[in-house]
Amino acid sequence: PMSHSIGDEFTWAREGMAELLCEDGVEVKEITTDPDSSAGRAADSLYKDGLLKNKPVHYIDTRHLSESIRKAINKDKKLLEVMPRRTKAEKQKLLQNFATDAVDRCTAEINQAHAVFAGDARKLKKKLSFTKHAIVSCYLGDHAQCKKHSLVCKGKPNNNWVSTSSYLGKDFTIPSSDENEAMLHACLSKRLSPAVLDKTIRNSNSQKVESFNRTLRRSLPRH
Repeated sequence: PMSHSIGDEFTWAREGMAELLCEDGVEVKEITTDPDSSAGRAADSLYKDGLLKNKPVHYIDTRHLSESIRKAINKDKKLLEVMPRRTKAEKQKLLQNFATDAVDRCTAEINQAHAVFAGDARKLKKKLSFTKHAIVSCYLGDHAQCKKHSLVCKGKPNNNWVSTSSYLGKDFTIPSSDENEAMLHACLSKRLSPAVLDKTIRNSNSQKVESFNRTLRRSLPRH
């Protein structure tokens, strides 16, 4: 009805999943949404009402998650102070570049791990637990661990992820210290911790849905 809000994700997701079940016999067992979407709750509500036999597994959209992590790193005041630049403006610009590069590095490692281990969750999480430590060392200027544990970094002094980065430059190195190492581990854990990997183990996103929605909004304005 015209009086209903097009933005009521809970209602439309619930109706869509119920329609799939009743008309096509398709029971939703997994659902991928951005972290603040209510579509996941809609799937849970169908299970609680007895319409779904199994509780749907809720996965987090990798694209939205990566963007939220990039923004969080970009706002990290402590990390801003250790950026190897002289002025605050230069530090801020480099931190923005670092945030983008760190997210890209995590995404590249995860995508390659999925290709190597064919989506095997146990093997993937075990490998990436070592990879996280290698990435931290890489940003601190030590690329030795990348030779063994990275899936996308050559680990050579003049041929490594940092030296070939479009964002950081060959001279980029965060000063090595226990505190800086802990900060980098905290940043990368936002994407590579076992808990987060469990929520994104399908490596799925909702970009096709978002694209379709944008197409609808261009051709069918709300008014």
